Amino acid sequence: MRIAVVNTKGGTGKTSSSIMLAEAARRKGFTVAVIDADPQGSASKWAEVAEEAGDPLRFDVTDANRATLARKIKAANVGYLLIDTAPGDPAIIDAAVSHADLTIIPTRTTPADLDRALETYRALSTPAAILLWNIDSRHQLYKQARELFEEEDIVAFGAEIPTREEVNKMWFTSLDFPSLHGYEEVFAELHEALTTEGE
Repeated sequence: MRIAVVNTKGGTGKTSSSIMLAEAARRKGFTVAVIDADPQGSASKWAEVAEEAGDPLRFDVTDANRATLARKIKAANVGYLLIDTAPGDPAIIDAAVSHADLTIIPTRTTPADLDRALETYRALSTPAAILLWNIDSRHQLYKQARELFEEEDIVAFGAEIPTREEVNKMWFTSLDFPSLHGYEEVFAELHEALTTEGE
């Protein structure tokens, strides 16, 4: 399964979601890889720093650019491939989405973030789902976002990623923690949707 993680706005949890979902898939026994197609290279740096600290990730992270992305996606021979994309590069986003079985759009619930996520979602003609990330479910903005998804028939994960300092502490580590703070549930939902669709 190929999963593009996309948002045209930066700082919305694309890299965190790519790496953490890869780890959630690995824990369920799937072979996994991440392609870092963001020139900022955050996913690659995560893997690099963890490796140098003697605490490496348990799956491969490779980089790609506009010229190599499609080839690397096609060549990947794993159960789950996560593609971390650049926010401001339509060519990279289009290439990732066109080769993906599903596009995940992580977003906060602030009006500016949610507006950009919905704009991205509506522009896609391939299967996509919004993932609420770094949220407080007690907040009114969260409730309004959920109501909007229901009213407009927008596909969104029921599982979500809460605001947790522990998630920030996982950066640059092998993710050897008991909990992935919501990403296990997101992956379970993702896997069920993709496998049901294929039946």
